[in-house]
Amino acid sequence: MPNLSWLVFLILAAPPAAHSQQSEIIPLPDAAWQFHAGDDPRCASVSGAGCTLQSSDNPLEPREWQRSVINLPNSLRSPQQLGLLMEGEGCFYEVFVNGHAIGNRGNLETLRGPYNSREVFPFPSTLAQNGSLVVSIRASQLVGNLAGSLGSALTSSVGPLEPIRARFAKSTADHLRAQWQHYLCFLLVFCVGLFFLLLYFLDRGLPENLWLALLLCGIASIRLLEFASFADLGLNALPAYLFYNIDQLLCSVCIIELCFSLIKRPVWPFFRFLQFAALLNLISLFVYLPFSYGTKGTLLHLGHFIVPAINLTCILSAFAFLLASRFCFKKPLPEMRWIGAALLFLFFEDVNRQLSNLQYNGVPHVLAVPQHIPVGNLDFDLRAMAYLLFSLVMLIAMTVRFRRLQSRNQQVELDMEAARTVQRLLIPSQAPETPGFTIQSVYLPAQEVGGDFFHVSPAHDGSVLLVVGDVSGKGLSAALSVSVIIGALRSTPMRDPAQVLGQLNQAVYGFISGFATCCVALLTRDGQLTLANAGHLSPYRNGVELSLTGSLPLGVAQDVTYTSEQFSLDPGDHPTFVSDGVVESTGRKGELFGFERTAAISRQSAQRIADAAQSFGEGIQADDITVLTLVCDGL
Repeated sequence: MPNLSWLVFLILAAPPAAHSQQSEIIPLPDAAWQFHAGDDPRCASVSGAGCTLQSSDNPLEPREWQRSVINLPNSLRSPQQLGLLMEGEGCFYEVFVNGHAIGNRGNLETLRGPYNSREVFPFPSTLAQNGSLVVSIRASQLVGNLAGSLGSALTSSVGPLEPIRARFAKSTADHLRAQWQHYLCFLLVFCVGLFFLLLYFLDRGLPENLWLALLLCGIASIRLLEFASFADLGLNALPAYLFYNIDQLLCSVCIIELCFSLIKRPVWPFFRFLQFAALLNLISLFVYLPFSYGTKGTLLHLGHFIVPAINLTCILSAFAFLLASRFCFKKPLPEMRWIGAALLFLFFEDVNRQLSNLQYNGVPHVLAVPQHIPVGNLDFDLRAMAYLLFSLVMLIAMTVRFRRLQSRNQQVELDMEAARTVQRLLIPSQAPETPGFTIQSVYLPAQEVGGDFFHVSPAHDGSVLLVVGDVSGKGLSAALSVSVIIGALRSTPMRDPAQVLGQLNQAVYGFISGFATCCVALLTRDGQLTLANAGHLSPYRNGVELSLTGSLPLGVAQDVTYTSEQFSLDPGDHPTFVSDGVVESTGRKGELFGFERTAAISRQSAQRIADAAQSFGEGIQADDITVLTLVCDGL
């Protein structure tokens, strides 16, 4: 098997074969062959007695014979080594010259072998009888002859061995020399795909980067697979065939996901159906291939429907490009218009490529623009240029978009830091010093800013007003609601808990999104505890939850009347206020910390209660945690 250094040497240094040598090589055109449908060993003999021949092959036959009679010129009749050059792909065959087997490419019984069918078979000129050669080829093509007819899949030439080998090397070098820009384009496309994969890992909030990376790497892999096949790098036919079709189907799925990720819309049912059809095609490949190794059964003929079905699925999937481009052009951002133009361009190229595939597979009445444009010694492939241009445009547009989003995120981070600073001023990390009372507090937001709040307000008469609450929602919107509530608390002169709740409800109704639960407590120096509750968790006293009359949370309705309830504290009593972040802390198996555990530790310090809830959640805090404990020193 040739290695890569040998291929590079051929491309750069292989000289053209001498004209005198080339003139001795006899090509065998398609018109020189006759065909026998089916497997008949008699076709290998010189006379071919009993071998029925016809001028064209049967593309539905999984195996057939090709025969051609050659009259050698005098220059090739002298004793010497001759060579038969066979070229094609996806074919497995055995070669006979005047009834003698001279070699094979792949195994016809198992249909295993290299995808590249190019080979040089040496044989002595003494096999010719009176200068006449009968070349017989027993051939079969992978998966029920899916890629076309055998007659068009194999071409051959006869000549002196060394000139034949030189032609083999020259054709390889000529192809790679003409196609190097094709493979370079797709290598660059593959690198761009890796770059987008890196962008996705940097910001997983942009799934379009992932789908774009998978699409570009998938498309480039198909083309690099083509290079490995032609360069005869040991690519096995069956894995190559599977990889090619699987890659095509997965790319169609990626196209749909990419387009709908770009326009930020759910996948339409029609395109979801196409993804389901791609999955069915994928399953049909794996179900059908085991049967393709035999020569009996009608399943072999299904191969002629699988490939067109795959091509049709890919064509219809490409219409997602057209749909997404329409939405991109409506966006005010300039990079979205670039993306829309790139998607529109790739739509026309992708549809044209799939139509070309249908033409190649023998589907009649299909029109397509030629994919290859020869310019001098170079062969420009439209799909290579299209995908490279698409990759570069997407690279520029998505990079601009990524930098804009990064700038916006930095601004959001600055705004969030400002919000944290304001919240620290509104809600201190520790409760203020309160003469006659020992108050402990812990405030642990689940995010940068929180929706929980507490407020401690001592009075000149020795009493202290405590407020604990929780705003619905999380993040910045909840923090803004908290600032409204704390501002209202600081401005109200009222001390009665029920009146405080009523004043807060009037202040927040219509000014905050959602609602807020709140519990207000007034504790005097003689141990009288007055409580009013607006949908918040009831406080605990000595490990027992106090029974309070329930009321609507703040901000739900405008005219709500709240009631106060009186309790007397005895010496050693220990009231504890918590938010639902303690009770609803979730363990690894999904169980809640719960009311029983909260009640059991409610006599402990505020820090130990908060630590217990955090530890139960194994470091994953889903909600804000607020704990406030109170001890009256004068009782």
